[in-house]
Amino acid sequence: MTIDSIAFDTETTGLDPRNSEIVSAAIVSRSQKDGSFNLTQWLLKTSVRSSEQALAKHGISWEEQQAEGEDYVESIDGISSKLLGFDGYIITMNGSFDMTMLQGSLDRYKVDKDVSGVRMVDVMVLDRFIDPYRKGRRNLELLAEHYGIVADHALHTASDDAVVSMMIFDRLLPELNAAHIDLGALDELCAKEYDRQRADFKEYLLSTGRSGDVRFGYPVNTRSET
Repeated sequence: MTIDSIAFDTETTGLDPRNSEIVSAAIVSRSQKDGSFNLTQWLLKTSVRSSEQALAKHGISWEEQQAEGEDYVESIDGISSKLLGFDGYIITMNGSFDMTMLQGSLDRYKVDKDVSGVRMVDVMVLDRFIDPYRKGRRNLELLAEHYGIVADHALHTASDDAVVSMMIFDRLLPELNAAHIDLGALDELCAKEYDRQRADFKEYLLSTGRSGDVRFGYPVNTRSET
């Protein structure tokens, strides 16, 4: 069973797309000949420093970015061009974060590209759809463990995370088939499920007395509902 797909992931300076930037990005494709992974990677020269939390996650120093990073605007233009030029599925893990971050940078630097129409499939959204009552968190490490995937390297590099996301997608396909899910409309399923799952999360936050400020919109967060 093969589906035309690539995987995409980013590491960023922070969590807020309004003022954070992309530190590194990777697009992963797979060879039809031997199944090996082909990587296209970017290290970007950001205009802002990574937060302590982000730096602890991706480990790419400001000095490394400035010495070896590529021009930021040229990089986000190139990344978005590759994504927009691909007709199949773009596999992600919590991909609305990455796409919203990319679109935020495109808008801020006035690059005339819009990634809101890409055919994105989010393995976290699909996993919650298939197995909604499994307890515990659903981060990349735990999903990899659940689906029996052993990563060759430590996670939290864009390339490794993209590869693992694609491997999780491979594990999900038989379950989707068994549930008679239309594999030709997984991006549409994810869009509906994402907003439904976000609505459930908002309801949970409100039930615990916390703010219900939750971002909606897939693949790019376009609205906030409080």
